[in-house]
Amino acid sequence: MSDRLLDTLRSARPGWLPRARAESAVGPSGPGLPEALRRLRARGFRIDESDDGGLALRGEPDLLDADDIRRGLHTRVVGRRVRVFQRVTSTNDVIGDLARQGEPEGTVVLAETQTEGRGRRGRGWWSPPGKGVWMSVLLSPPVRRGSVPVTTIIGGLAVSDAIRASTGLSALIRWPNDVVIGGRKVAGVLVEAHQRPGGRDLLLGIGIDVNAGQDELPPEIADIATSLSEAAGEPIDRPELVRTLLAELDRWYRIKLDRDIDTINEQWRERSATLGRRIVLEEHGRRFEGTVADVDVRFGIALRMSRGNIRHFRGEHISLIGSDCDG
Repeated sequence: MSDRLLDTLRSARPGWLPRARAESAVGPSGPGLPEALRRLRARGFRIDESDDGGLALRGEPDLLDADDIRRGLHTRVVGRRVRVFQRVTSTNDVIGDLARQGEPEGTVVLAETQTEGRGRRGRGWWSPPGKGVWMSVLLSPPVRRGSVPVTTIIGGLAVSDAIRASTGLSALIRWPNDVVIGGRKVAGVLVEAHQRPGGRDLLLGIGIDVNAGQDELPPEIADIATSLSEAAGEPIDRPELVRTLLAELDRWYRIKLDRDIDTINEQWRERSATLGRRIVLEEHGRRFEGTVADVDVRFGIALRMSRGNIRHFRGEHISLIGSDCDG
C-alpha cells in the first residue's frame, strides 16, 4: 500500500501529486491514504501537503531499506533476497551463516555499520554507520579453478560501473582488489570461498566509502582514501547506488557464467590503475619489483622484471607492497 504510493509520489517529482491519484495508488482496500502517509513518514520520507490536498515528496531517508532496494530491481540472480541489518560483525560473516542455513544464491546482506569489517589478509575495514555501502552477496557458481580471482575482478568492474552510473566519476581498479578515484581508494572487494556439500559458495564482500567527509576518515587512511561524496562534491544517494550496483553485479556475474573471459579482460585492462605502472609485490615472503605488462583473469598479473623477462602472479597469492600509482 505505502510502497505503491511511494512509487507514485516519486513519479510526480518535483511537482505535486493530486490527492485523487494518491488515493487511487493506495487503492480502495485497507486503512487508506492517511495510514499510508503515516507509514512513509515513519520510515523517514518527507511529504508535504498543499491546501487542496495535493502531495509532494520532498525528501527521502538516507537509510537502506530492503523493500525499497528490491522494488524496481530486475535481476536474474543477484538480489533475489535482500536483507538489511543495522549492526553486524561483518556482512561476510552474516552471509556465510545464511549460506550454511540454506539461503539461496543471489541473497544480499547489507549493514549500516560493521564492527569487524575486514579486507584482504585480515586487514580491518572502517565501516562507520550510515556513511557507506557495506554489502555481501552469496554466489554459487560451478566450481572452476581460478573462480575466486575472476569473481574479485567482476566485483571491481561492477563497482566501477555503478560509481560511474551514479556519480559520473571515473573509477579504476587497482589490482588486486581496490577501486580508486584519482589514485585514492574508495572501495574494496573481498571474496571468500566456503565449502558446502556438493560444491562451494563464494562470499563476495564489497565496501564503498560513500558519504564520509575527508576529515572523518581515520588518520591511517586519510592520505590514501576518499569517499564518493568528497570526489563528487555532493552527497550520494546510497539506496540508488545499491540498486545500480546489484544490477551491475548481476550483469557481470552472467558474463562470468558465460565464460566470456575476453570481455572481462578487455574491460579490466581498460579500467586498470596498475597497467603500465611500476609496482613492488610480495609472494610467499619474497619481494618482486617490475612494471605491469598485462593483466589477465586466467594468468594473473604479468610483471616485466628488470632483466626484461615476464613473470606472472596470481592475486590470491600476493600482497601489493607499493606502486607508483599510489600518489
